[in-house]
Amino acid sequence: MFLDNPFMPDERVLREATTLSGYGFDVEIVAWDRTGKFKTRELYRNINITRIPVRSKLSSGIKQVLPLFIFWEKAFLRVIKEKNVNIYHAHDFYNLPLAFFINLVKKRKLIYDSHENFPEFLKKGNPLWVSKIVEIMERFLLRKVDYVITASDTLRKKFENYGIRNVKTVGNWKSKEIRNVDLKEVYKLKKKFNITKKDFVVVYIGGLNRDRDVVSLIKATEGKKDIKTIIFGRGENQSSIEMLCNKNNNVIYGGWLPLKVVPLCYNMADVIFYALRQDSPLLNFNAPNSLGFSLVFGKPIIAYGKGDLKRVIEETRAGIILKNLDSNTVLNAIYEIKKNYKYFSKKARDAGEKKYNWDIAKESFLEVYREYLQ
Repeated sequence: MFLDNPFMPDERVLREATTLSGYGFDVEIVAWDRTGKFKTRELYRNINITRIPVRSKLSSGIKQVLPLFIFWEKAFLRVIKEKNVNIYHAHDFYNLPLAFFINLVKKRKLIYDSHENFPEFLKKGNPLWVSKIVEIMERFLLRKVDYVITASDTLRKKFENYGIRNVKTVGNWKSKEIRNVDLKEVYKLKKKFNITKKDFVVVYIGGLNRDRDVVSLIKATEGKKDIKTIIFGRGENQSSIEMLCNKNNNVIYGGWLPLKVVPLCYNMADVIFYALRQDSPLLNFNAPNSLGFSLVFGKPIIAYGKGDLKRVIEETRAGIILKNLDSNTVLNAIYEIKKNYKYFSKKARDAGEKKYNWDIAKESFLEVYREYLQ
């Protein structure tokens, strides 16, 4: 597997890799370490991690091109020497050209795992021609891979409209096992954030970047004595979010969470919040991790978005899709969930138990590998 982050670990990649390992596959992840601060070799849950350090700054636009080429070169020289490889698995577009050129030499099977609509993602903060070039490259390379995996049905349909046939949706659904958290640790978290039984806890966990709207949640809940809002994450807007949180006693910035702590925080929540900005190019394609955690933990979700996010919430009635990001709209949604909490939480729990979980979704994922190892 090829990955454009240092695997700290990456939640979706970890889920896929451990699933394969559990079914007897030997898995190696070749990851890009932009900081040079991580171990170059590591064995994590029986998965071999090889990190290639090439300095680069996230969200630096086209300035990442040269470091990306250097990463490709080093990764190519590292992987091309390996003989016992059956499948190359590229996570997101950053790694697709690399995997393609390696496979051009090795002539194995190539899987493209598209987590998001990457050309659309690049439209924010970059010249339009950057997105156009990437879209042309992606459309060309899609015809050179053996199978395409997407995180959403919306993205799958887009690829199928390109004429790509071997496409399968593998959603960001979570294993039911993650619900088995240590309640003593949850209690410690509640004590850390001074959460009482009277508090209705709203949690956001995710990026604090230009595409996410967290400010609407802060403005909606600031000063509300019966609501406690906790925001976890990092990104280019982190400093401004921290400043807004510091002005309010009931709105807290909780920092960045290690993956092992994430389930504890979702267990602590009463309701989960997720919203992309109204001008985000990813609005139609998002299938966030927050939705998967919401359903598997039986926690209602308040969200703004379209695509799979909107479809699943409306289908399951596990929460509320916001019509806009006005602070009054957000606050009214919170109070509607609070008023009808048993109804919404049951709908979320039923959806996570019966349909939207990794125990079911992994079968679609494994079908891809079984087919190409026959």
